[in-house]
Amino acid sequence: MTPLDFASVVLLGLSLTLRVQAAATNIGQDNIILPTNHMRPAFQAKNLKRDTRAISNEWRQEMLVILNNLRAQAGVQTVELRDEINDMAQKHSEYQAHANVMTHKDPSGSLGDRGSASGIKWSRISENVAFGSQTVEDVMKMWVSSPPHYANMLGNYSLVGFGLASNNTISKYDIYWTQNFILPRLI
Repeated sequence: MTPLDFASVVLLGLSLTLRVQAAATNIGQDNIILPTNHMRPAFQAKNLKRDTRAISNEWRQEMLVILNNLRAQAGVQTVELRDEINDMAQKHSEYQAHANVMTHKDPSGSLGDRGSASGIKWSRISENVAFGSQTVEDVMKMWVSSPPHYANMLGNYSLVGFGLASNNTISKYDIYWTQNFILPRLI
């Protein structure tokens, strides 16, 4: 990994995918543009109340609209926002903020363990994490610019959840974002 590659990983976040079945498909991003002209004003992290549990779901709806527009532009089925996956993503963002580290590791267990604990039996699960972005639009642009994150956003999933937390420092980089994607297991 070159120093530039390392810097891009730090700035763009981390991407992790676990697959029980099926292989990943590389999907290009050449013709994907973030929709901004019809969106509500971007969520501003600087306006965060420091107790992130009290934040409204408005930013989640904004992220879902952008994500589903990206998926629709790519000809991929939209995803549904689920409370239990929001809880999973929120807890992971809070852990990252508390530990002051961007990571897929969590004392609650692996991504697969956390997904199973959400109560959803999954066949495929993935996660995007990032820190430092101050708006939903900015973090989505970072993830779109990163092939592993972008692949997760356009992957074969039907359910999603989002988390956002601050570690209460004075740094502008104290915002931690999480996206969890799940394809439920058919029983």
